[in-house]
Amino acid sequence: MISRLSSRRAGSPSRRGFTLVELVIVVTILAVAAGVVFMRGATIQAASQIDATRAILRNARDAIVGSIDRPGFFDDLGEPPAQVGDLFALPAALPSGAAAAPFDPYAARGWNGPYLATATGLYALDAAHGFTASYGAAGAPALLDAWAHPIVLQHPSAPGVAPALDDLKLLSRLVSAGPDGILDTPPPALGDAGAAGAAPAGDDLLVYLFHPSAPGP
Repeated sequence: MISRLSSRRAGSPSRRGFTLVELVIVVTILAVAAGVVFMRGATIQAASQIDATRAILRNARDAIVGSIDRPGFFDDLGEPPAQVGDLFALPAALPSGAAAAPFDPYAARGWNGPYLATATGLYALDAAHGFTASYGAAGAPALLDAWAHPIVLQHPSAPGVAPALDDLKLLSRLVSAGPDGILDTPPPALGDAGAAGAAPAGDDLLVYLFHPSAPGP
């Protein structure tokens, strides 16, 4: 009996665990697979953030220039806002320097906002990243992009000169600082028609308010 049991055990297949080399190979394969999944997920997330920011820029542009459903800031005041915050609160002045007035229902003129449902953040001054006081006051209502950076409104400018309406319509644009949060695109120079349709700098995203040939999101 003992000899039979011994022979059966001797003839049965041997059972063993993974060797160290096999474990290293399995762990390496799992790590590579996880890296591929992570990179693909990061790429998808980055693309979705860009798409979301483009939609925010288009929505803000419609709030300024108007849409089929509702007149915009420009329809009511004859100029675009000086800053994005003007879409949420009555501004003190317009880009031309003219004072802005509340809406007059009889004349159908004046600020009739807010032109966007709600602000999504507050404007924070950060000159190192390009967010200066020319784009808004600290703590003013702001519209944030998908990376939680304020979207700014750029108008053509020159020292001591107020832009004409034609220049505002040709060159004014909304700009997102993009994933790195740095405003790389400088404001257009007053009277520089060649700036219309210019591509954004760095990873910025932009959309022109009025110029039909300018690229946008």
